[in-house]
Amino acid sequence: MEVLTHLGAEIGAFIEPLGRYRIEIFREFPYLYDGDMEYERHYLSRYLQSDESFLLLGQDASGIACACTGIPLAHEMEEFKAPFVDRGAPVTDKFYLGEIMIRKDLRGQGLGTRVMNLALSTIARARKYQNVVLCTVIRPSSHPLKPADYTFNDNLWRHAGFSKLTDFTVLFPWKDLGDAAETLKPMCYWLKPLNQNDADRM
Repeated sequence: MEVLTHLGAEIGAFIEPLGRYRIEIFREFPYLYDGDMEYERHYLSRYLQSDESFLLLGQDASGIACACTGIPLAHEMEEFKAPFVDRGAPVTDKFYLGEIMIRKDLRGQGLGTRVMNLALSTIARARKYQNVVLCTVIRPSSHPLKPADYTFNDNLWRHAGFSKLTDFTVLFPWKDLGDAAETLKPMCYWLKPLNQNDADRM
């Protein structure tokens, strides 16, 4: 399967299918996201405003197979910049990975690693950023909707070279499945310093 890179305004052509895909993927634990397309169009529109944002997209006969979004942290929502700004840390040297999503029937086959490598290579080859950051939702292992066979992705991020920033969190709202309204969810940060080897990942 070919995974294609779309930059900046090019992402506009994929907002509708990407939004539907996000709703499908993030309904699963741990996000439990009860999404709608009006919100998705607004949320994804910021990628069109940055020439350096990207969408990595793989498709097959069944539709979107995998997707990854990224944007310079300086172009992200204020909420995601705030933990760094509040500590006097720079944001212009960091690139933010919004999500890496693999369709359920294709997981465990190396596609996630391939997409991660392509994302890190794309960022490193720009030669403008020193670090990559991403956020993941914090859910307790005892959560009643956690599937018995679910494994948190912490080891996946560590294997890719990310470290958890233990004192960095952000509260971000969405509506959980079964809830009547949005609630704030705590999210933790992961950071990976870029190096020359990352430019050669493909």
